[in-house]
Amino acid sequence: MKVAVVYDKERAKGNERFVILLGRGLKKRGIETKAFIYPDERIFECDAVVVRVVLPRLYEELSERGIPALNNRKTQRIAGNKALTYDFLSSLSVPFIPYGKINEKPGAFPVIVKSVDGHGGTEVFLANDENDYESLISGIERTCREKGNEASEKFIFQALADKPDDKRVYVIGGKPIVAMKRVNRYDFRSNYKLGGIASEAEVTEEELSYIGKICDSLGCDYVGIDFMTYGGKSVVNEIEDIVGCRMVYENTSVDILDAYAEYISAELSAK
Repeated sequence: MKVAVVYDKERAKGNERFVILLGRGLKKRGIETKAFIYPDERIFECDAVVVRVVLPRLYEELSERGIPALNNRKTQRIAGNKALTYDFLSSLSVPFIPYGKINEKPGAFPVIVKSVDGHGGTEVFLANDENDYESLISGIERTCREKGNEASEKFIFQALADKPDDKRVYVIGGKPIVAMKRVNRYDFRSNYKLGGIASEAEVTEEELSYIGKICDSLGCDYVGIDFMTYGGKSVVNEIEDIVGCRMVYENTSVDILDAYAEYISAELSAK
């Protein structure tokens, strides 16, 4: 059996370790792993595809050929757009930090302004007051016009969480594997790539119930579900479907991609 790991040129850079570690786990289970940059017809010669890029067309091509994709299209569509994520969470009665589109005026400041499809803390900004907000939105609207995008569909605002740290729970096949608390002493964003400090954390029963609702609905394979504290309660902040694993390997003894390889092997054997 052969599994493809698919990137585009941009995401392929710096992600070699993911392919190596997942390949090592799959090889132990008698499965070959090959990395490809889309488009490449050899992708469709494989028995399953681990999708590590936002490419709706790839999902269509895989579906036409009956090749399973990990994660599925529904997971990527919802997780890849924060506004859709929050509307999805609302439908499940899973709490999140309230948001608004940037053509609406925030009722209070400070607020976070972020793109609906950014990753790794990119395109996330802090507006401390109304002047900050108007200046920021003016720049965003100008940039979006230049790119032919509608700013009100590309960016949203949210209230600040109670504190800037968050917790990412790595979930495989609906089962939480490990949770990591992230704190950044120098930035309002806790992302590990932006200097955040990570340590292993516990998952509460309440968080487990939210994870169960999300995964039962999405049927996701491998995701990171991020929690923050808002109004004194744990709420879901994001669902990351192209989730990395560097902070797990650098701060714990958990071999998260070996666990993913075991899951993939079991899924392929069951088909």
